[in-house]
Amino acid sequence: MNTKILFIGFLSLLLIAVLGSAVLAQQSPGENLTCPLDKEVPVGQLINQMEYTNDKILRQLQNIDDAAIRILQNVTKLVKSSDSCKTTNCQSGCQLEDISVPCSGTPSTSCTSGYTCAYQSTVPGSSASNTSCTTLPTTGSMTINPSGYYGVFNWRENSGYQCNPYDCPDPGFYPGPANPSSLLYPAPANNCTTGDTCYYKGYNLAGQDLIDNLTFSRQNCKNLPNNLTVDASATYAIYQWSGVHGGGWCNVLWPTTTCYGTCYNEGDCSVDWTCTTQICQRGACSGQACNFTEINAQLNIISQSTQTINDSNQAIVDIFDRKVAELPLLGNICQIPGLGVVCGLCDIFGNIFTGCKTEIATILSLFQKGLTNIKDCWNDPADYEKIISGEKSGKFLMSCEELRPGVLKKCYPNNFFCCK
Repeated sequence: MNTKILFIGFLSLLLIAVLGSAVLAQQSPGENLTCPLDKEVPVGQLINQMEYTNDKILRQLQNIDDAAIRILQNVTKLVKSSDSCKTTNCQSGCQLEDISVPCSGTPSTSCTSGYTCAYQSTVPGSSASNTSCTTLPTTGSMTINPSGYYGVFNWRENSGYQCNPYDCPDPGFYPGPANPSSLLYPAPANNCTTGDTCYYKGYNLAGQDLIDNLTFSRQNCKNLPNNLTVDASATYAIYQWSGVHGGGWCNVLWPTTTCYGTCYNEGDCSVDWTCTTQICQRGACSGQACNFTEINAQLNIISQSTQTINDSNQAIVDIFDRKVAELPLLGNICQIPGLGVVCGLCDIFGNIFTGCKTEIATILSLFQKGLTNIKDCWNDPADYEKIISGEKSGKFLMSCEELRPGVLKKCYPNNFFCCK
């Protein structure tokens, strides 16, 4: 990087030396000069731009130097701050604290007559059941302590109770008439018509069996309901009858009543089975082993200074490597009237095609323009006497200030023109 900076200074001194030699080699041209604008030697512009670029590099170098000093100073402070870190600066302790644990053994409870209680397990409070159990000492909904422990019981009512009603044959109905040889079945009154005798066979069948069984058919019975409709799910009494029409089989619908199943009221319930024990609970640490406020402040300064070094270094690198469309002081040199710098499309349309040359390359273009115009303005030393006597015209480097007012209306200070 320092080599590049010295190179800028060398270009500046070289152009000044060349111009100085050229100017000293010329004599005063006199009046009636012709000064083409495209023969300008931009000494003033070049020197000012190089001074501007040099100053920009020097400012960034100064920023780097200052940041490096700050880093060194704060690293030294950081080391001293770290040396002061001691565990004795912290204070801590512990205290006894009650915590919930399951009681020893197995939880038990008494059950009232007609109920059975079976212990299942002990669970933490968050998952304990709170079912109401009439067989346990605590009735109703139990409030569960999430940190407690509970004995879970399965309980059941032993006696049972009626539930799940369903239709069943009426046990008080007897179809009759009785078998004459039996005294257990008295004959119902008016159950058979004159001329017919009906004997109950002592059993019954479901309606679907009456339809599918060929032994028992559904026939017309004078003493029974005629054309009995068979319900596939109902129960029927079977008769054997005889009369003027001959013997046969018939059936009669058995009336129904309501029967119930035997159910048990059962479920889960919980009994509080929480005991406490004491543990030493460590308290929070108070104080600080180090002065972290001071350490963080020093780390922030180091971080900021490191960023400053990175930013300044990048700014210097950009001067030599990043392509730009124009110079920071002079702008686009292709658009400066009178210089006559030959530019490509990228330079002419710099606002469209940005990033064509680096800042240093653009300065070199300006320098090359000056060298070219100096070379074009050189006189052969053999012609000096004729040029001075007026026998032959010569070329003279004239400063901008010498040509104003008169030949030029305005020009950049310290620039030169090749005049005839």
